[in-house]
Amino acid sequence: MMFDNVNSLNELQIVDRMKQNSPYPIQSLEINPSSLLRVDMLAPVSYQGEGFIQLADFPRLLAESASVSPGDGFDCQIVSLHRDGRPFMEVKIRGRMAIACQRCLDPMALELEIQKTYVFLRTEVEADQFPMDRDDEEAMVASTHFNLLEAIEDEILLALPHAPKHPVGQCQLRQIGADLEKPNPFKVLKNLKK
Repeated sequence: MMFDNVNSLNELQIVDRMKQNSPYPIQSLEINPSSLLRVDMLAPVSYQGEGFIQLADFPRLLAESASVSPGDGFDCQIVSLHRDGRPFMEVKIRGRMAIACQRCLDPMALELEIQKTYVFLRTEVEADQFPMDRDDEEAMVASTHFNLLEAIEDEILLALPHAPKHPVGQCQLRQIGADLEKPNPFKVLKNLKK
């Protein structure tokens, strides 16, 4: 299991919990871009899945990346269940990518761990009335074409730091004095004016 050192449920606990909370059969959900583009949140099933999504499968994250290594990407664990007649989906994301340091502009490794619960409601009105003070739960409108891949990318983008910087002392700052030694091209123009 990819989430061994994270406080997560092992597969047996997931299945037991889902059986207790959901009258619906459990369906395996493949963790790959094509399967996550259209997840039917109105279907009478509970989903579970675990897998790795490469950074290249997230176009907006790729644009934020300073460099891409083969191991860059995110492990995802997904469990859905039904409570009070509503589908809930717990998503756990853990992975790494390289972003540019705002001090030295060199790539720096960023490790992320995110846990989010989506509460699926029937209408936009219900979603708008959902309490906004819950950071760990987000209201979504249930549909037969829910784009889970985009929702996962949104969560990762929201978790990126606004001004990432290497720890103090680890930046490879360029020498500012080297730029000052270059001749000033406007000095020549000043001499011509005389």
